[in-house]
Amino acid sequence: MQIIISAICTNGGSLREAIGTDQRLEKFGLRLDKMQTPGRAPGWLKLHSAREERGAINIVWDAQAHILTARVVTRRTSRPSPIVGDFITYLLARHRSRIRAITTAVRE
Repeated sequence: MQIIISAICTNGGSLREAIGTDQRLEKFGLRLDKMQTPGRAPGWLKLHSAREERGAINIVWDAQAHILTARVVTRRTSRPSPIVGDFITYLLARHRSRIRAITTAVRE
């Protein structure tokens, strides 16, 4: 199962880079797995659960549209809610001032 999370943001720097360099990421149950070199476009980032929940979050940043897109992929389970909840909680706790709207969509 896949869930797409889109965050429409205000003008500013790359939210993907801000997430990738955030030292408090593990406090929210997330850990950085891989990140393309910061500053390269298009860039990407991969997060996993620090709490051993199943799934991965693949993140891209569209600098022109100021949209962060996260694709949550889970295998062998239809319950991506723990990792999705951790990610949305993180976004609202650490980057609330940049976020205008968050939308989610299920893709099977």
